[in-house]
Amino acid sequence: MKKSLLVVTAGIALAVPAATPVLASDNEDEAKTKGVCSVSSHWELKAEADDDGVKVEFEVDSHTPGQNWDYTITGPSGELASGSATTDDEGEFDIEVVTSGSVTDPFTALATTTDETCDSTVGIGETGDDGDDHGDDDGDDDGDDESADDDSDEGKCTATSTIVLTVDKRGQTRRATLAVKGAKKGQKWQYKIKRGNKTVRKGSARTKGKQAAFTVHAKTTRKGVLTADAERSNHSEECTTDDQYDD
Repeated sequence: MKKSLLVVTAGIALAVPAATPVLASDNEDEAKTKGVCSVSSHWELKAEADDDGVKVEFEVDSHTPGQNWDYTITGPSGELASGSATTDDEGEFDIEVVTSGSVTDPFTALATTTDETCDSTVGIGETGDDGDDHGDDDGDDDGDDESADDDSDEGKCTATSTIVLTVDKRGQTRRATLAVKGAKKGQKWQYKIKRGNKTVRKGSARTKGKQAAFTVHAKTTRKGVLTADAERSNHSEECTTDDQYDD
């Protein structure tokens, strides 16, 4: 039986990370999305109408009992909940959050362990322009392509971190890669990749590894300048890209 953590909030919406989301259901009383994490685990993010507003549930199934995960839940008002969870005897854990708002509000989620990330990317309630903007997983780049047209620029941070936005154009598709390097691993950041005033991807991430960095991707087939920004969750540092990339 899964171990569940219930968090009750007031006036805040939710977000939790994972990768490659697929819409499972979307109606007046429930919205659900699910996907595969960066290795082999699976995640599911669900929002249901509740007497007190909305109940949001984020579940990760790694098939590995006793595994420790860090999670972050965010939404339109920012971070809703964060902490650590341990998978049960079946290799699963879930987090439940009760909050005000609507099932159609934008909910996303992120969970990380030593060598794997689960990122819901766009999550529930996020809207795009005819589905042409979407997040990508945090894996390796697609590889070399002689026809690709790459632009890269290092932006500015208010302290010692660095931010780089790279735009890779292949045909009609542009892939934006945001890379942030912090002072040490384990730092929590909120980030956005934008096309003009439209948010293509947003979420939370932690710096990790010897480089104390994180990388996220997003794709678009629409015209418009691409920019990115990131902010430490404790508001101690902000980063923005200097240049904007168009077609």
